[in-house]
Amino acid sequence: MTLISTTDPMSPASPDHTSILVTIETVFCDVETVTGRIEEYFQRYRSTLRSILAQDIPDGVDVLHTVYVSSDKLHIARRIEAEVAAVGAPAGLRVSVFIYTHPTGGYGHLSTSHVDMAMAPNKQWPRREAMSRRAHENVHLAEYDLVVRMGIDDDDVFAPWHIRNVLGVATDLLDRSTDPTEVLAVGLERCYLIRADPDGHLVRDVDFIRCMSGNKFFAHRGGAVFDPWQQSVWSLPETFDTGRAETFRRMGTTLTRVRGNQPSFGYVRRGRNLSVSDKDAYVQLEHSRFVTTRGVDFIGQCPQPSSVGTTTGTELLPAELTVTARRLESGAIKYATNARYTHGPDAAVAYYFFKGNDRVHAVPYSRTHIGEVQLEDERVRVKVFVRLGDRVVATKTTGYTV
Repeated sequence: MTLISTTDPMSPASPDHTSILVTIETVFCDVETVTGRIEEYFQRYRSTLRSILAQDIPDGVDVLHTVYVSSDKLHIARRIEAEVAAVGAPAGLRVSVFIYTHPTGGYGHLSTSHVDMAMAPNKQWPRREAMSRRAHENVHLAEYDLVVRMGIDDDDVFAPWHIRNVLGVATDLLDRSTDPTEVLAVGLERCYLIRADPDGHLVRDVDFIRCMSGNKFFAHRGGAVFDPWQQSVWSLPETFDTGRAETFRRMGTTLTRVRGNQPSFGYVRRGRNLSVSDKDAYVQLEHSRFVTTRGVDFIGQCPQPSSVGTTTGTELLPAELTVTARRLESGAIKYATNARYTHGPDAAVAYYFFKGNDRVHAVPYSRTHIGEVQLEDERVRVKVFVRLGDRVVATKTTGYTV
């Protein structure tokens, strides 16, 4: 059954046998206000939506796709409903449109902050957790034996066997767990890297260092005693490494990076994306490549593997040095690094703040890896230097300005 709603309850597929729930969350075109661009993004989201509607859903599995649409784009909600009605959906799938409103005063970040921080609801803790909780308040997770929660961006796609693939991996990992209450945060190594061009789409089957939304998920037994919505699907990291594993462990979650999975998620790159590159730097191994024709259902042209849900094991990446920065409502910049995990407790760090190529502020070396600084309302990048003894051993710069 397909349902467009924000309030209807969702019951298990059948209370008489093992039941499974898969939730898929998408924020539609959060930052765009120009009509022509909204239409362009809707055409991209049609491919996302159709790839979800084309899923091969096993018996006894409920799938709920929740798409968040801001109140200034109500016409898009009606078009989503029309698209679902026109295409149809497999048994067990529901589509829910959740209408939200951007805060009148913004998200507490300066207008000069990175656009995702200034306008994107799924980048805002704890707002994103609260939004997911409200959107799913009538979904009774405890009634299911297995719950898998994932997100997907509004321009990426699933192959028709994606849900079967994810459920096979999740079931195998949880069956091997000795703790029935364990919560897993799982990232899949292998995916389709898709370059969308006017004449067709180049599809590359690759091992990818990054785990993008759609190729990572939370998995847990439905009876686990915890609040799953305290961890948004958008809190899952792109890099599944030993440093982030410790962070997730403190939240009661086991970070798990799966190797050797069958590809079923398509990460789509387009020439007008904010990050335009083909992401070759993140490709560990290319297995094959082929070209599909244009059209909203292009992902269905990918060759289906002989089996899904199989892997060759799990392995976290070595901890990768990171530096983060964000503007607080006070205007101050909060900065931090994970150098303690990558280089040990004796690592000393210093921070430089750059406006363009000019250094406008510096924090001297210390073993304090987190702090705040009050700067004027100007966009800056933050660079961290890591020193062991008298030698600088690593540096890292934010890929954005705040």
